[in-house]
Amino acid sequence: MPKKDKPNWPTPVPSGRYEPGLSVSQLSAQQKNALWLHLKSQHPKKAREITEIMNDPIVSSLIKTFDGSLVIEREFVPESLLSLLE
Repeated sequence: MPKKDKPNWPTPVPSGRYEPGLSVSQLSAQQKNALWLHLKSQHPKKAREITEIMNDPIVSSLIKTFDGSLVIEREFVPESLLSLLE
C-alpha cells in the first residue's frame, strides 16, 4: 500500500495543560455587557475575531445543534469575572 493511501489513524495530537475559561452562556446580561466592553477596549483584536466567528452561519449552526457555548480564555477575562472561570 503506498504511503499516501495509508490511513492517518491513530493520529497523535499534542497535549497541553488545562486552562479554565469563562462560558459566556452562564453570564447575566450585565456580566456579558461588562465582558464585551472589556474585550472591545482592552483586547480589540479578540473582540473582532469573536464577532467574525459568531457571525459565521456554520458556527451558529454548530452551536445550536450541539447546544454549544462560547468560552473566553482566562487571559481575556476582566478581573471582575475571574471568580466565574470553569
